Amino acid sequence: MRTFSRYFLVPLVCMAFLAVLGTTGCSCKKDEESSSKFDQTRQAANQKTGEVQASTGNESHRLDECKKHWYYISPGDSASVVFEMEVDANMAKAASTEEPAVRKEDMEKAGYSVSYSTCSVDTVSLSLPVWTVSNSDFAVKENEKSLYTTTDSVAIRWKNDGVGIIEKAGDRSGQFEVGKLSGEELSQKLGGKSTVHVIGPKNVAYDLSPSHQSMDKQSYILSVILNIGVPTDTSKILEKRGGNVSWEGNGISFEGYYNNRDKKFAITGPARSRECLR
Repeated sequence: MRTFSRYFLVPLVCMAFLAVLGTTGCSCKKDEESSSKFDQTRQAANQKTGEVQASTGNESHRLDECKKHWYYISPGDSASVVFEMEVDANMAKAASTEEPAVRKEDMEKAGYSVSYSTCSVDTVSLSLPVWTVSNSDFAVKENEKSLYTTTDSVAIRWKNDGVGIIEKAGDRSGQFEVGKLSGEELSQKLGGKSTVHVIGPKNVAYDLSPSHQSMDKQSYILSVILNIGVPTDTSKILEKRGGNVSWEGNGISFEGYYNNRDKKFAITGPARSRECLR
């Protein structure tokens, strides 16, 4: 059996960058905005980055990359804002085919105006690294269930062909999170060992050498554009007011509040774009 260190000398599989499968516009549009307008709004929203909620000067937008958008609107004005989040396949399908529910009553009571404009579901295919082990003794016949083995520090999900994907190593959980580990880091998670100790069929013990492989993953990014107008009167609007756009109970939540220091309203929401999946 080849040693663990030999595997580590082999160049690790590099993460493949995103392969665009196209952008699917949502059928639940309330106006006829073109895809080019959607792209222009999204690009404008992502041009500036920052780390704090406060605006500076005439700044209209800040981005805490892969976390949060802040849009700054002067009292009495309005703006188009875009928010993004990663969703599962079921929600991606719902957003592509159904009209959303828009909860905005809390904001409207405070003098905001909120209208849903359009949305987009971006399908992204990735090839991500994972750590695997392999032994033919763990293979199963058709219609048989594959094993799932675990020790104090390791969990392995076996495929029918006898290849096991390491889903937990030490305090790192998730097959793609484990896959981000270097060979040295994985060894540390295994207590300094170069192999994974597994009890297999018939209680036979195995010491298996991990190998870095790649696995395809399909992800979905939901983007929503809203038109938001903010109140003119700021005397009683210091607390946050919230709303959301949802499909089947799940969706994108956003908030608005007035910042006395900046003399502007801040509209905030999620900012997990496709670039964040790399």
